Amino acid sequence: MLDVDHDPHAKAALQAYADRVESSHPLLARDMRKRYGLQPAPRDLATLVLELAEAVDNAVADIGGSRPQLTILREAVVEAVRIKAAP
Repeated sequence: MLDVDHDPHAKAALQAYADRVESSHPLLARDMRKRYGLQPAPRDLATLVLELAEAVDNAVADIGGSRPQLTILREAVVEAVRIKAAP
C-alpha cells in the first residue's frame, strides 16, 4: 500500500501507474489523476496531431466551415505542433 501523505515516492509511483494504464483502463487513469492531482499522460507528436486534427474537424462541422474560424483553428494547430516538436 502506498502512503501518499508521507512517502515522497508514492505520487511518482501513482503517476507512472496511471500513465501505463491510460490506454487499457482510461477511466481508472482519469480517476487516479483527479484523486491524487496527477499530471495528464504525456502524448507524442503523432497523437497530438491526430487529436488536434479531430478537434479541427469537429469545430469545422460545428461552425459550418466559416473562413475566419478555420484560419484561427489552423493557426492554433500549427502553433501547437511547433511547440510540441521544439527540442
